[in-house]
Amino acid sequence: MKSIIKTIKKEEVQTARFIKRKTVHFRHKTAAILSGILAATQIFAGGLLADPNSTIAPRLPDATEIISISNVERSGANITPLKENLALSAAASAKLADMQTNSYWNHTSPDGQEPWDFITTQGYDYSFAGENLAKGFINADTVVAAWMNSESHRANIMNDNFDEVGIASGMVILDGKPATVTVQMFGKQKLVATEHAVNTPLVLGAKTEPNVNILGPISNNNIPFFLIWAILFALIVFDGIELRRCGLHKSKKHMFEFRSALLINCLAFILLFINIAVVR
Repeated sequence: MKSIIKTIKKEEVQTARFIKRKTVHFRHKTAAILSGILAATQIFAGGLLADPNSTIAPRLPDATEIISISNVERSGANITPLKENLALSAAASAKLADMQTNSYWNHTSPDGQEPWDFITTQGYDYSFAGENLAKGFINADTVVAAWMNSESHRANIMNDNFDEVGIASGMVILDGKPATVTVQMFGKQKLVATEHAVNTPLVLGAKTEPNVNILGPISNNNIPFFLIWAILFALIVFDGIELRRCGLHKSKKHMFEFRSALLINCLAFILLFINIAVVR
């Protein structure tokens, strides 16, 4: 009788270990697959492999959001909100297209065109005008935040001489690599149409690039990815602890699966970090 009970208990222990091994194996595979999917989203949807000629739209700052966030900053100082002007938007788009064609990122084009040349070409006769440029941003909130942290860009956004604005964003090949570029054209039209004067006030903001900062660039759009990564990482660490408790750390198969899942998860984090914090 005792031998039967021992046999049953032994079988129960073996069954429990079998289930434990299968459970850990399943969690390893699941964590590895989900981490791989997370990494893939950062590579293909996050813009790391963005191609300006691709039919897949890259992640770009939204013009309407940029204007809205800029106006929130202006309203805090009781400054008249900016209104989108189609001519300024066309000027910003023309400047962006010129940078795409000639692969540069500057207020002055290689052939000597200045920002006001793009503005007046669109038939916008201004009394005041300005331009902000940014590179490497994929969200409206981060690009405006960076501009507000720059004295010259902040001066443009908070300039009460400007009452109209135009925005354009797109991919530009710079030094052989694709980069997100945003053009912000400010203006105030003349009340009376007169011949354009060369000395008409025009303000240029220094070009803006994001700083490599592990916290600064994180926006609400990135939080879900970080949460998913954190959950997967915690699951993998928990499984690592379980491996030792169950003695499965001696199994080459289980350790290979554990290390593979951990490696893929770390790769996902690196790609996630690069996607939001490093200039592209």
